[in-house]
Amino acid sequence: MRIPIIFYHAIFDREKSGEKYAIGLEEFRRQIEYLAAHGFKGLVLDDLYRPGSVKEDERPVIIRFATHPVTNLVIG
Repeated sequence: MRIPIIFYHAIFDREKSGEKYAIGLEEFRRQIEYLAAHGFKGLVLDDLYRPGSVKEDERPVIIRFATHPVTNLVIG
């Protein structure tokens, strides 16, 4: 089974931050809502090593974030 991995570098206003690979919060939200609406189930990497955690009829996806001090923010 192939499992897509979506990797985000930074989530904040690209224009204000100057981050080349950043996306805005609204764009991130739109992408996550798209995945949810199309039946994707988020996994963590450890799930790949747990028997039965990924079922054939599910649409798994792994979402990763870069380890960057500026991106370690609480949004909410």
